[in-house]
Amino acid sequence: IDMQLIPSHALQRKKEYKICGVKSKPPITRAMIVTAAQMSFYDQAKEAIVGYTPLTDSPLTHVLASLVAGGAASLTSNPFDVAKTRLQNMKIAEDGTRPYKGTFDCLRKTVANEGGRALFKGLSATFTRQAPLNVVRFVALEQINKLLDRMGHLPVIIDSTKAAQPVMCAHNLELRNCGECLRQTKLDLLGLAH
Repeated sequence: IDMQLIPSHALQRKKEYKICGVKSKPPITRAMIVTAAQMSFYDQAKEAIVGYTPLTDSPLTHVLASLVAGGAASLTSNPFDVAKTRLQNMKIAEDGTRPYKGTFDCLRKTVANEGGRALFKGLSATFTRQAPLNVVRFVALEQINKLLDRMGHLPVIIDSTKAAQPVMCAHNLELRNCGECLRQTKLDLLGLAH
C-alpha cells in the first residue's frame, strides 16, 4: 500500500484508535467490577433490610440498599480507578519502556511502593459519585419492575423467587406462549391499546 495515497486524517484516526485500544482495557476491568458489586450488593442489602429490620419493600428500603450498593461499588472499584488513572497518565520512557505492564502490575507496584492505602485515594469522591447514581438507578428500576409486574411481566432484574414462576395470561397459558395476550401486552406498554 502506498502510504501517500492514504489521507493523513485516516492515519491519525488509526493511531488514536490504537492508543484508545490500549487504554480501554483498565476502564473495562473497572466497569465489570462496579457492575458486579452494584447488582449483587443491592439485592443482598434489600433482602437484609426487609428481613432484619421493621422496614418493608418500600422506596426508603430501595434508597438504603442503593447506598450500600454504592459503598460496595466504591470500595471494590477504587483500586482499579487508581490503576486506570495511573495507566492513562503514565509517561513512556524514550527507550519505549513503560512503568506498568497492565492493571494488575500497576496495583502490585502501587502497594509495594506506597502501601495498600494508596489504592483508596479518592474514595470519598468515588462514593460521592456512586451513591446518588445508584439511588436514581435502583429506585427507578424498582418502579419499572412494579409497572412490569402489574402488566404481567417478569421484573428487569429477576430474583430467584420469581424466575421459576412463569407469568400466566388470561387464557391460563404462559404469557410468552400466548400470541394474543403477548401482542396486547406489547400494545399496552406502547400505550396503543384501545
